[in-house]
Amino acid sequence: MDTQPTLENLMIERKLITPEDLARIRAHARSSEVTFQKAAMDLKLATRDTIEELVLSQFDYPTLDAKEHRYSGKLALAYEPMSAYGKALRRLRSNLLRKIPGGRDASIAVLGPARSEQVSSVAANLAIALSQLGQSTLLVDSNLSKPILADWFRHEEEVGLVSALLNHMHPSEVITRKEGFQDLSLVPSGLVPPNPTDALNKHALTALNSYVSEHFDMRIFNTPPLSEVTSAELIADVCGNAICVIEEGRSSYDQLHALVHTLRKQGTRVLGAIVRK
Repeated sequence: MDTQPTLENLMIERKLITPEDLARIRAHARSSEVTFQKAAMDLKLATRDTIEELVLSQFDYPTLDAKEHRYSGKLALAYEPMSAYGKALRRLRSNLLRKIPGGRDASIAVLGPARSEQVSSVAANLAIALSQLGQSTLLVDSNLSKPILADWFRHEEEVGLVSALLNHMHPSEVITRKEGFQDLSLVPSGLVPPNPTDALNKHALTALNSYVSEHFDMRIFNTPPLSEVTSAELIADVCGNAICVIEEGRSSYDQLHALVHTLRKQGTRVLGAIVRK
């Protein structure tokens, strides 16, 4: 049976420390009654960032090199998966997977009484978290009023969701695999029409969701702000599942209660919620 390499072994294998350094760290850990990680940092033989990266590699939380990929820092799960936000997203991931039969195969709309960027952040980072489990994950930017995901993922092509919804292109032609991630693909919004609600009709969305459901384990839909259009609820209806984003200091209990009531009334399952500060 394969055994997971220890942090000590990883540091030796990657030539981050010498055998002599290892002996010093162990001795300091024993005498000071601290962990190996703390001892290595105390002796300045490893930085906190190095320790976190090694720990993440043990638990299959791959991190990206900001210099190599140049994606936006908004993608916290890609660069700082051990941050408080990263941990909150993984808790949300665990909770929603327990509610999905088999732990995979679901389309999920991310929406809520929060600012557009907060909803987009949860959608993007949740998609990354799911892909880190080895599930083929598709992130769809259906927020046509304030699309932002193409910018965060440094996606320059103008084709996207709108092209597929208007039957100008086949869905397969607007899906792009994103480099650096374990199994993550993106459908950006594409060129947005003057009236975004014209493109977001239920028939077109249902057809697109049906196609991507055959090719991806998990499908995450970023949605428009609830305060501007009703498309978010329509997208949730097509997906059949939703996650609510609440913004501390801006979202009220009454707003959340009304949203959950609407979603459940139309038959959408609310899988969970997350509070953004």
